[in-house]
Parts: sequence; structure tokens; C-alpha cells
Amino acid sequence: MTWQTAKSLTALGLVEYRDAAGVPKPTYRDTGVSGTVHYACRTDLRLQVAVLPAPPEH
Repeated sequence: MTWQTAKSLTALGLVEYRDAAGVPKPTYRDTGVSGTVHYACRTDLRLQVAVLPAPPEH
């Protein structure tokens, strides 16, 4: 996932950044040298949205 996609999904609450121990962090913290330090992970909200039933057809 690109950082732009992760940033957009984070703004919607569907993804959160976590460190290697699974602790939530506010950003992905790319140092520019070592790359991403925190990784995008799905939130519970994302899982709830994924299982919503389709709206009835009219």
C-alpha cells in the first residue's frame, strides 16, 4: 500500500499506523533513510464496513 493510500484510509478511520510491537502510532514516520517505521493496519471500523450488507435494490 502506498503512503498516499494509507494516509487517506487513516483519515477515514479504516487504517491506523502501528509499530512492530502492534502499538498504535499517529504517523508512519518514514525517516527518509530507513523507510517506514510504523505500518498501516486495519482498524475494527474497517472490518465493520467490509461486512455491511448491500443496500436493497429499488
